[in-house]
Amino acid sequence: MEVKLVNLTKVFSKKEGDVVAVDHINIDIPSGKLVGLLGPSGCGKSTTLYMIAGLHRPTEGQIFFGENEVSKYPPEKRGIGLVFQNYALYPHLTVEQNITFPLENQKMKKAEAKAKAYEYAKIVGIEGLLNRKPGQLSGGQQQRVAIARALVKQPDVLLLDEPLSNLDARLRLQTREEIKRIQRETGVTTIFVTHDQEEAMSISDEIVVMNFGVVHQIGIPQEVYNEPVDMFVAKFLGTPPINIFDGIFDGRSTRLYGQTMKLAYDRSKLLESGKTFKGLIPETMKITENGPYEVIVDKVENFTEEIKAEVNTEVAVEEGKEEVVVEEKTPITEDIKKMKLYFHRNGHEEIYSANFPCNDSIKVGDTIHLSFKTEVNVGVRPENIVVDPKGPISVYVDQVEYIGRDKTMIFKFGKEETKTFKAIIPSDLDVHVGDTININFKRFFIFDKEGVRLI
Repeated sequence: MEVKLVNLTKVFSKKEGDVVAVDHINIDIPSGKLVGLLGPSGCGKSTTLYMIAGLHRPTEGQIFFGENEVSKYPPEKRGIGLVFQNYALYPHLTVEQNITFPLENQKMKKAEAKAKAYEYAKIVGIEGLLNRKPGQLSGGQQQRVAIARALVKQPDVLLLDEPLSNLDARLRLQTREEIKRIQRETGVTTIFVTHDQEEAMSISDEIVVMNFGVVHQIGIPQEVYNEPVDMFVAKFLGTPPINIFDGIFDGRSTRLYGQTMKLAYDRSKLLESGKTFKGLIPETMKITENGPYEVIVDKVENFTEEIKAEVNTEVAVEEGKEEVVVEEKTPITEDIKKMKLYFHRNGHEEIYSANFPCNDSIKVGDTIHLSFKTEVNVGVRPENIVVDPKGPISVYVDQVEYIGRDKTMIFKFGKEETKTFKAIIPSDLDVHVGDTININFKRFFIFDKEGVRLI
């Protein structure tokens, strides 16, 4: 069953004001897929799940199951199976009675309900526990009972709310594999909520990354990891987390802590993307003969700008044997001729603008070249940092931690620096605390200061 959310919104009214929990999201969940809603606490993922389940009514928007809009249907009319975070099993009933409970509400014959309970207990691997009560089961077994109870109704959509959060680390690993197996065997469209990025990436066919009620990115887990659309997604996915460096970007190269790094991307693709100009402060642009960006002038506006400044004047005053220097500030104003250019690039409809020193030789229709320098954030995942004797970046090794077949190198851009970064390197690499080594980046991302990805 395909699930489609159209401009789905949920606003909670409180004494201190309205809270937008989910803000006009649009998601298409393919039939028969397992999709994870992923994000930090308060991002709106559980609220979205509860709206799909019918436990919350949307403030705006629509929910479709196939071609059928179910936005106003009560939960029992939607054909859903729901597994809560705490499993919500009846402690006084046996496993079999817990599983058959929804079938009894449907007035199914006892023998048929018993047969179905065994069928789905076998699918989830608890057929030998049917006569036990929840208190006699482990957390993982209780979770399987809850899944069997949700599946026995043969729902069109299975909804799981933080299904593994109550389990220990080893059991979580085992159970998430079971959830994937069960979903594949039954073929039911499954949506589950989690804040654990490793969990979401390991079993999801697709993930939906959310924050503050907004969808940031939807896609196959590895694609989202490799191609994050913004800095939030890049930082939320990955263990250890991505390194974020302060840098200066000029379209050709990036400078990190005074060290220049060649741009590893095809610049022609960057020029085609149309993203870079959107992340630039217009004042950083300059007209240069060999600038990396070729643009076409659409409009020229000449104007005069008044510049106000203060000039310091040194006055020497003799006081006894000592000479005291007093600085006096004298205000001045100056008129500077400037021009505002409106321009675009071939293949792009967006019109950009920036102010430049006046140049009467530039006319509408001219092709000119622009250069710029802008502050950026450079993101590099730890596994994409390599030790390279010829690498362009020199760093100081602050710590070395072993993690199985690999080891983590914690480094700084100088012995006296306080900020550290991490790299995952082979365990047999001869790197020690106190070494100064050169590194290179196999892959990196460039974001503007607002977190929007430029490259």
